[in-house]
Amino acid sequence: MITFVNKSVTPLVAASMLLACYPSYANDSAADSTTGGAARGGERSSSVKNRSRPNYDPPGVRYDSFLFNPEITVEQQYNDNIYARRSGIKNDMVTVVSPALSVNSDWNNHAIGLNVGSKLGTYLNNGRENYRDTIADINGRLDIQRNFSANGEIQYQHLHEDRGSPNDAGSTSEPVTYDQYTGRTGLFYTKGLINVLIDSTAQFNRYANTLRVGGGIQANTPRDRDEYLFGPRVLYEVVPGLSPFVEGKGSVRQYVETGSQGRDSGGYRLNVGTSFDLGGVTTGEVFVGYLDQSYNSGILRDIGGFGFGGSLLWNPTGLTSITVNVSRNVEETTDATASGFISTVSSVNVDHELLRNVIMTANALYTSNNYQGNNRQEGIMQGSM
Repeated sequence: MITFVNKSVTPLVAASMLLACYPSYANDSAADSTTGGAARGGERSSSVKNRSRPNYDPPGVRYDSFLFNPEITVEQQYNDNIYARRSGIKNDMVTVVSPALSVNSDWNNHAIGLNVGSKLGTYLNNGRENYRDTIADINGRLDIQRNFSANGEIQYQHLHEDRGSPNDAGSTSEPVTYDQYTGRTGLFYTKGLINVLIDSTAQFNRYANTLRVGGGIQANTPRDRDEYLFGPRVLYEVVPGLSPFVEGKGSVRQYVETGSQGRDSGGYRLNVGTSFDLGGVTTGEVFVGYLDQSYNSGILRDIGGFGFGGSLLWNPTGLTSITVNVSRNVEETTDATASGFISTVSSVNVDHELLRNVIMTANALYTSNNYQGNNRQEGIMQGSM
């Protein structure tokens, strides 16, 4: 993926190849130009792609105490297996256009922001796979005291499920779409070397029915559900750049339709870990813990096990950044013989600055899904550059 930075817009041109591999059990269902952009000062703790470029970054439009930033991204992809299956394979070119607008306040205290955008995917030869994702959110921060603040966000998204996703039935004539409504609140308090964050999230997912291949309707509304997540994180700065933490998260998942309420569940996860900053060259956090999800139905088996995760940003030079992310979570499933699955996602992303306004990106992602209640397992590989 090569990013060209322009003063007025930020177009992105990319050629991507998506690869999917499945085991025996078939899948049935995120410096100035003269120095070449070498990082300076605090920029060492951010990736090459996210660093400021005063000579190329769009200045935005200022009105009173608000800054308006319009943006458009254009991405060209080649997908060698658009349905992510082992037979009847088809390839296609996909053009993705993503217009966006952000509006942010420029106040000494408190903050408010608005973001709207779309992601419009158009297939060259398979128009029924076209998608029109949208997002709109408003967020804010209230500075109560110097060391105490509250934040909140309300977000709406219209999304589609990728072909080959764990819950893709493979029998629909077009991608499944759904609306997602999310609300988040948080409190942040710091005293001396101790930081405390308490946050909560409520998310409501509403699925649209889809046409089946050969006729008929696939009912997706039984998947409608509400999810709630809440809990604290406490950090203690042992030395500058090293802050161990403990955190606990509780979760509640409730299905809307009566026939699906046997899948209602409650769970938690407990983690211990540390965040670190090694002079800005290497930053990140790692944690380990335990996760659990218990289901209302006496038929569905509870899920529990070892939890872990983390993120790492390494800047080996001022022109190159390597980002590694690992996560492990309990996910919902449409597989009637399973209660859910543990999904472990690992990714590596490399950004290299060829010129001050030209960045080359390559990334690889591997997802491993292990289902509770049957022997189903999945391995999904993706890569792009």
